[in-house]
Amino acid sequence: MKKAFHTILFAICAVAVNSISAQSTFKEAQMLNDCKEYRKAAAAFARLKEEALAAGNECLYMDCLLAEGEAAYMLDWTSTMRNVLNEAIEFFNASSLPQSNDSIYMAWGEAINKLTGSYFYCMMDFDSSAYEYAVDAYIKCMEFIEQMKRYTLDDNPMLKATVQREMLNLLYKKREYEAALEIADDLYMHWMNYYDEEKFVDAATSRAMVLARLNRFDEALECIGDIYDSMCRKIPGLYRTKGKILMMQNDYDGSGDIAEARKCYEKYIKHLKQEIESQIGEMTDVQREQYWLNISTLLTDCYRLGENASEMLYDLALYSKGYLMQHKIEGKEEYRWKDIRRVLKKEECAIEFIQYKGKNDEEWLGAMVVKPGCKKPEFVKIGKIDAINRLRTPYGATLEECISKDDAWYKNELYSDTAIFRHIWTDGLLSAIGKSKKVYFAPDGITHQIAIEYMLPDNTIECRRLSSTRVLLTHKKVKNGNMLLCGGIDYYAYVESHKEENDVEGFMVLHNQSGYITDLPGTDNERRDIYTLRKLENRNDTVLRGSTATDENFALLANSGYKLIHMSTHGYFVGQQRGTDLKPAVADNALSESGIILAGAGKNLIDEDFNPNRSDGILTAKEISEMDLSNVDMMVLSACQTGLGYVTSDGVYGMQRALKLAGVKSMMLTLWSVSDYASYLLMVNFYKELEKDKSPEPDIYQAFNKARKALIEGEESPARFSVSSLSRRGVKNKYDAPHYINAFIIIDAL
Repeated sequence: MKKAFHTILFAICAVAVNSISAQSTFKEAQMLNDCKEYRKAAAAFARLKEEALAAGNECLYMDCLLAEGEAAYMLDWTSTMRNVLNEAIEFFNASSLPQSNDSIYMAWGEAINKLTGSYFYCMMDFDSSAYEYAVDAYIKCMEFIEQMKRYTLDDNPMLKATVQREMLNLLYKKREYEAALEIADDLYMHWMNYYDEEKFVDAATSRAMVLARLNRFDEALECIGDIYDSMCRKIPGLYRTKGKILMMQNDYDGSGDIAEARKCYEKYIKHLKQEIESQIGEMTDVQREQYWLNISTLLTDCYRLGENASEMLYDLALYSKGYLMQHKIEGKEEYRWKDIRRVLKKEECAIEFIQYKGKNDEEWLGAMVVKPGCKKPEFVKIGKIDAINRLRTPYGATLEECISKDDAWYKNELYSDTAIFRHIWTDGLLSAIGKSKKVYFAPDGITHQIAIEYMLPDNTIECRRLSSTRVLLTHKKVKNGNMLLCGGIDYYAYVESHKEENDVEGFMVLHNQSGYITDLPGTDNERRDIYTLRKLENRNDTVLRGSTATDENFALLANSGYKLIHMSTHGYFVGQQRGTDLKPAVADNALSESGIILAGAGKNLIDEDFNPNRSDGILTAKEISEMDLSNVDMMVLSACQTGLGYVTSDGVYGMQRALKLAGVKSMMLTLWSVSDYASYLLMVNFYKELEKDKSPEPDIYQAFNKARKALIEGEESPARFSVSSLSRRGVKNKYDAPHYINAFIIIDAL
């Protein structure tokens, strides 16, 4: 893995650090990095950097600056890396130290070029020219290493190996496997001679994976064979490597040992579970997210076993989608597919969708179906993701465009084309469902981004979305109790902050967008009419509106025993990050890339002097995930794109994940930007239907479906409960287009 951090810092100029206390603080920050507390390490280096600059300690300043950039690399914080790089290059050119000291010049040259290569590595998914820039930077870094060797007579093989490892990551990602093998061979021999157990195993597994990519499977298995038996218990990733190589061999010529591959994956999963169980009590939410993001791409490898291990794979889906995500809320009991079969009623079935890597790393969508009385889950191959994404509507738009574009036209195209429906709800999947009239499904991958519950060819089948079918075993019904209601928010109000804790990354995500936050006058009508409607039923609700709807007020009130929370405002999601076998994405800032907008946010975002450490009016998914909302039965986010996020094998890193981590039992979210007035009609009708159900645990789906039907049929505006002008319209408002009626999804509201 990429551990350039300490090696480069030793090579820079730690010897020039004048203050003993500064050295101690610097080492403490390094220790945070050793413990994989990259976010804390980055913050520590940033603070020490400013202190060094104020004290005129140029070497310590540069050390901390570059160390901050390396920590940002571990987190895939490309914007931070870019800022650090620009600052480092500017300082390097302006400082007199490199000009008067060859060793400092070469050490800083090594570090700056290493960080430049790392930055462009991270940019490869977004910039076609990034690969060439990264290669050029790594070559220059190696040149500086050779210059330093001639100048100091110090070979510094560790630094060279670190940079070679980065080159290997780069070539592997680019699929330049022949060139990658040359470097993998060098690293393998290097760590065999300078034996470091962890780095040697990493070098061996990396070399084995490159050989497997070149279809040299016997050599790949031989490469890890010598260390496999002795090291597997200590480094369970070896199980996964061997299993993947065997599956790749089977894909290539059918000679891979599938039974042995299954055993490898079973052992790998067992060790992962033991590891997480032994550590999760001590982990912060960020550490847990970081841990699972780090291995999520590896878990998907197991799914390629398909019908050869459907029982194991269904259990894995239950564990990764349900147990991990909701661990701190639901306790430690692990459920299996047989438990799901046990609770299903006649004419019900449960589906776990899975997205996994097949032959040549092609992404596939599959499903595992459990029905009452089945002998094992039925595994269904649905299709290749690329092929599904390329499906075209009658007017030529691809499915991928229809998902990614927020325009109403694209949504109407997608959800009006029944031919596309049959490429997801395929004949094979419909056959597996059989005569079921109620389908519970847990999405994965692309199905997180599509409202597939509205795509079933048979509209008599009731389709309910779950975060995991594990919810069938643990869920409690929604109670219609008191509500915290937010709407009619003043985004440009002056709001005095009383605390200095904030998701700075979340603020910077929106600050860098430089967009204007528009008012949503319809949300005040929505807020008012829902409140009035429920007041008639003697509900004791609390309202946040205007300048009172701040993130601080929400945090103070949200855990005060409300059963329902309704927020009508702007929502957002930005960003996407990817990883590979050799360098998985860590990205613990993923929860900072989605959120909702509250009072004062617009003013703060355009204020260049605003301190982002203070409350900012932006409620990010990360901030919500750290709240205790375990009393909340249902949260409704009547806002744009609140159902989106960074999709991984165990869920969506966005509002869905945040609300589950906070303890919310069920939620209503959106998959795209929603119409202000159509949302108003849908929401008020929804609560109207909810109040008609006098049971303490009303049927959320039934109320929602009736509200959707009213929207489609053009029922008279429910605003007659309000004193607003909307109540005097007295006309039918028909909103039957898919972009109106399919934007909202309900999750876990059984």
